Amino acid sequence: MDCKPIRTRSATRAVTRLANDNGILDIGTHDLRRTLATGLGEMGVADEVIERVLNHAPRTVAGKHYNHAKLFAWMQAALEAWANRVRAVVEGRDVGSNVLAFKDASGSR
Repeated sequence: MDCKPIRTRSATRAVTRLANDNGILDIGTHDLRRTLATGLGEMGVADEVIERVLNHAPRTVAGKHYNHAKLFAWMQAALEAWANRVRAVVEGRDVGSNVLAFKDASGSR
């Protein structure tokens, strides 16, 4: 499968459309990035791996000039763990966290 970067505007439009179609207002791609970063942190993923997943530029001297490790295997493991957690939430399985099921307008979950 050939993966190419998607345009920022395309991602924003897709998130907005999906959210609006499901009755969620005022959400953007950065909300998803914050949720991902927080969730990975709560799952015990190292900050350096989270920073790489978010594609942030290194800020330290070691990160900028000396340590050029890409951490691809760590990133993949973190994202697979996150996918499993999201899948569990969507499927209504207990993820052992503070995730709450909200009632819709009809009162059902």
